[in-house]
Amino acid sequence: MSNTHINSFEGVTETKEHLSFPVIKETPSQGEAFRNIRKEEFAFVGLWTLGSAIWGYSRGRKTMRVTGGIVAATISAFGGLYMAQYNSMLRLKGYKENRKELIKYGIISEAEDKRLVKVVKRRPIFNPQTEL
Repeated sequence: MSNTHINSFEGVTETKEHLSFPVIKETPSQGEAFRNIRKEEFAFVGLWTLGSAIWGYSRGRKTMRVTGGIVAATISAFGGLYMAQYNSMLRLKGYKENRKELIKYGIISEAEDKRLVKVVKRRPIFNPQTEL
């Protein structure tokens, strides 16, 4: 079995040697990525959305303040949820620190040494200087 996996969405060739952390799921679905968003990321999205709503309200014309707040909040909520889901997907694939997910899926226990999470040193998948 090959260590190479082609990511059909981005056309990027990924090998397991590029990963810094253990892989939980090689190709997580959008639902799996959304279910694995951390609580602190949801809190960040909520605060960012609230701040954007206040900013949109304050920057709107007098007759359009509420609309400005709603539009700014909606855009920031969708953007924030997209980024949270993307970070979750990177953790499931092993590109970001994923100790909490390893514990959640029962791969390691909480008592294990934190140094066990690091696997190999990360190398870039794509170098824009040489491949353009």
